[in-house]
Amino acid sequence: MLSYLERAEIFFLVLIRLTAFFVIAPVFSARGVPVLARVGLAVLFAFLLFPTLSTAPVVASGIAYALGALREALVGLALGYFAALLLVTVQVGGELLDAHMGLSMANLLDPQYGMPVSLWGQFFTILGLLLFLQFDGHHIVLLSLRESFKILPPGSAQFSGALVQDVVRIWGDVMRWSLGLALPVIGVLLIADIALSLVARTVPQLNVFMLSFSIKVGLGLLVVMLALPFFTVAVSNLLGQMERDLGLILSHWPH
Repeated sequence: MLSYLERAEIFFLVLIRLTAFFVIAPVFSARGVPVLARVGLAVLFAFLLFPTLSTAPVVASGIAYALGALREALVGLALGYFAALLLVTVQVGGELLDAHMGLSMANLLDPQYGMPVSLWGQFFTILGLLLFLQFDGHHIVLLSLRESFKILPPGSAQFSGALVQDVVRIWGDVMRWSLGLALPVIGVLLIADIALSLVARTVPQLNVFMLSFSIKVGLGLLVVMLALPFFTVAVSNLLGQMERDLGLILSHWPH
């Protein structure tokens, strides 16, 4: 306990990074997790991680210390945000399905983030969260958080333009993976649209526009059911990509 009191300013920086991380990290940031529980987890992890910190830079007092605390909060938010991009990826993929199946107007309340999402976006988010836990994604996230203190000791993090490039590249990967998740359904629905357009030219009396709604929903459901095993593989690959991105961000972070 004496070491905690002697280096209270360093312990506070560690606590700030952990608290900011648990505010936005997947699973821990769910609306069902009380705020006091997140703060309690941050305090518990701070007490567990603090003795393992080999060295820590001396942080000046006053304005310099306040800026150091702000940087720690940004580091925690950034790590939690990049970890949460996995669920964002599968949710965007589901919303692409809804847009092509004609279900984008039917929205539900997402219990994870407390905001309205589409039907398939909700389904993919819940399924992705379950697979995230199944593949020990929460353990990977916590291990990455622990490694961040080895690579970026408290008070040593800086920001540069290289980080912005990494963020842009990661967001490009998110959109690419989201499109890849929805691509089988989009391809089948595109073929269905071409077939329906030919039917409309052949039989003008047929109301193809109204018929297309039920056909697209049925084909979309069928393709999603057939592609669910591949969705599991995709989430596993996304989890590996998330781990690599976290390591890349930490390694490129100037200190």
